[in-house]
Amino acid sequence: MDIFRPLYNNYRDDHVILRELARSLGIIEKRDGVVNIRLLPTMEFQPKVKQIVSNFLEQMSNLINAHFDGRHLPVRIQLLGDQSELFGKRQ
Repeated sequence: MDIFRPLYNNYRDDHVILRELARSLGIIEKRDGVVNIRLLPTMEFQPKVKQIVSNFLEQMSNLINAHFDGRHLPVRIQLLGDQSELFGKRQ
């Protein structure tokens, strides 16, 4: 919350956004020495909020990587573009 609140600056529903991220479906995969965590929240974010969330996830990735530097593979937490990345593209 200490990191997200200043970015989002909306005390009314910031907890809703964070809860949505914590409960998101997603994919975890190891590729090229990085653990990629791609989240697919059920809620659709407006473009401005999506940018804030992406910035937050990038900052969290950096903090996690700094904390575990040299002890574990680095992580990259991102939002999935849409469900097609999770379930495959429809023909």
